Amino acid sequence: MLTQCYDTAVTTTRARPLGRDDRRSAIIAATVPLLVEHGAGVTTRQIALAAGVAEGTLFRVFEDKDELVRCAVRAAIDPLPTIVALREAPAEGDLRAAMIGIVRLLTARLTVTMGVMGAAHHVLRDHSGHGDHSGHGPPPAAGEKGGAPFHGDKDRRAGELLAAAVADRLAAYQAHLRVTPQQAARILVSLLFGNALPPTPQGARLDEEEIVDVVLRGVQHGVHPDVQPGAHQGAPAD
Repeated sequence: MLTQCYDTAVTTTRARPLGRDDRRSAIIAATVPLLVEHGAGVTTRQIALAAGVAEGTLFRVFEDKDELVRCAVRAAIDPLPTIVALREAPAEGDLRAAMIGIVRLLTARLTVTMGVMGAAHHVLRDHSGHGDHSGHGPPPAAGEKGGAPFHGDKDRRAGELLAAAVADRLAAYQAHLRVTPQQAARILVSLLFGNALPPTPQGARLDEEEIVDVVLRGVQHGVHPDVQPGAHQGAPAD
């Protein structure tokens, strides 16, 4: 079983050498952007340089590179920093501006998360001995060395927490919504997560304003926002 990845640092009134937990936290923080930038090619030397430690220090505070990568993935998918940023973001002038601000915050999070997850898949696979390096063969089971760095339930829970934070942010604009803030948040987050998937050959991802405009106006021309799906307009009189 893996040890806890990192603990909250204890604040003191004077400088002191970093303890093991603080050192682990600093190394994890340095590893996350490197996984996004270098993907599966990231090396322990690069991580050590970014963290400002000797390469041997990595293996004194982590069991191996696999454990370090798993901890970096957990840090990248942790929703708390994004939730705090949503709560602390300054108020926007109108609903559209507020939604664009929300989308920009969540897009920044997803860029890091998707990059780290893509890198982790290859890094952990190549160091686990499961399957071949071409990406074929059975994936390791969760809990095995090189296995899944997190559980699907935790990932879903992270999405739920983010949607709740978005709903809280939209609550101030309730008068401008024809659905509840919770429904608006689910629609916005669902579209945003889908947009974060690799783009299709037909085109690139939507930008922030396009996502917001689709949520606010829909995609069907000339349909009044109060008309329910399936309702007929302009039917000829009998």
